[in-house]
Amino acid sequence: MRKCVLSWLTKGKRRKTIMISLKQPMTAKQLSIITGFREYCCSYVLQELLRARIIVCLNPHATRSRLYWFTEDGRQYQNRILKMQGLPALKFDFPIVNWKFYGWICYSHRAEIIKALTEPMQPSSIRRKIIKQNPVMRISANNVTDILRLFLKKKIIKPVKIGKQAHLRYELTLLGKQLQGISLNLLKFKNAD
Repeated sequence: MRKCVLSWLTKGKRRKTIMISLKQPMTAKQLSIITGFREYCCSYVLQELLRARIIVCLNPHATRSRLYWFTEDGRQYQNRILKMQGLPALKFDFPIVNWKFYGWICYSHRAEIIKALTEPMQPSSIRRKIIKQNPVMRISANNVTDILRLFLKKKIIKPVKIGKQAHLRYELTLLGKQLQGISLNLLKFKNAD
């Protein structure tokens, strides 16, 4: 570990805050929600950290929702910064997930649907729950239906027939539950800070 790099990381408020806030692979938008910095500021800092080989992009071919995570050196720098701030070192125990796939569901509508599916639900119920949880979200029933079709193809959800009801409901598969758990972790990080 080089002292000049550690000094560079701690000198800038944004760099230091992002180093502390990166608790799982995240996008610039997710970091902006957690840190309160604007998304373009988070993107800029992430690019600096990428050039310094402190983080890597887990889905470099993605055009949007790129996920970033620490290199081994980056984790050591993070632990050192946490120690300097009097905070405990972080233990990472998130499930083994295809992070490129997780990056795909990080688009706002997809992520909101994943978070909303806590029980077997119809598209209209999912939309109502999303609007109730996030009143500024603009999503139509057609958006929900289209995304559910994509989720079915990727085996994130499965159809469920309940009793004699005419319409199918949808629930998360094991993969969907893992992705939901990672998404909900971000809410814990936001509320903890």
